[in-house]
Amino acid sequence: MPESITTPRALLVHHLQSMLFVEQTLVDEVLPELHGNVQSPDLKQDIEHHLEETREHVRNLQEIFRMLGEPATPKKNEVLNGLGKEYHEALGMIQGDAALTDLFHTGVIAKNEHVEIAAYNGMIECAKALDEDEIANLLNENLDQEEAALKKAEKGMKKLLKDKVSV
Repeated sequence: MPESITTPRALLVHHLQSMLFVEQTLVDEVLPELHGNVQSPDLKQDIEHHLEETREHVRNLQEIFRMLGEPATPKKNEVLNGLGKEYHEALGMIQGDAALTDLFHTGVIAKNEHVEIAAYNGMIECAKALDEDEIANLLNENLDQEEAALKKAEKGMKKLLKDKVSV
């Protein structure tokens, strides 16, 4: 039976554990797989850059756990698992050139960034309410990079759509 969450602090720790799972999975599996599946040099470069940022996100989360005196134990995140399942199913259905596949990947990246942004916003508000300003600042660093990654994905998607639709 799952552990009970009875305080805002316990809820924050739960969310942090879930986000640690997400960020570690992105570093270890998702971003390297995406990098190998895209053709656009610009998209490859963006993924490489975000992989480095995501490694920093993991370090920030680990520091937050240290600050809270809690073990940095990731907890499975079913949202990420669901997105992964949807990704693999749809990828198998795409019949087209590399530009169409890259367009699909930019959409996957944007969707994931939206989920991460929502999670970070919630954790930041919780940390602020608990007067954990240093923790909120570290979470804000991650959030800023997630928002920048979303903007890059959306910009890349628009460019790919323009190029693909005009063909």
